[in-house]
Amino acid sequence: MKEIILEKIRRIQQNEKMSVTAFAKKIGMDQVTVNNQFLGKRSLSLDTVINVVNAFPGVSAEWLLRDIGEMDEQSSIIKENERLKSMTGTISILTDTIQEKERTIAALQARIAELEKK
Repeated sequence: MKEIILEKIRRIQQNEKMSVTAFAKKIGMDQVTVNNQFLGKRSLSLDTVINVVNAFPGVSAEWLLRDIGEMDEQSSIIKENERLKSMTGTISILTDTIQEKERTIAALQARIAELEKK
């Protein structure tokens, strides 16, 4: 799991087009420490993870730590909104279908009542 998180941190650094030195500075850590973590010479530290999350507020902590959603928090929100819109549309269609079926049932019940009177 640490390796996956480390790969994601490296991806953040690359997406930001930052050198390891600039990245380390941005997250408030020593460049040698960050570089050694990237090279596998040193284990990923909790401090590094916390500092990355704090330094890059647009990066989803859920994505980084739990692999849920997208790297960019804004993308996750947009996708969730699209999903909700789609669900709302589906609910609307189903509601219309149910109402139509209820009208059909009511009409058939009325017809049955008429036939029973005869």
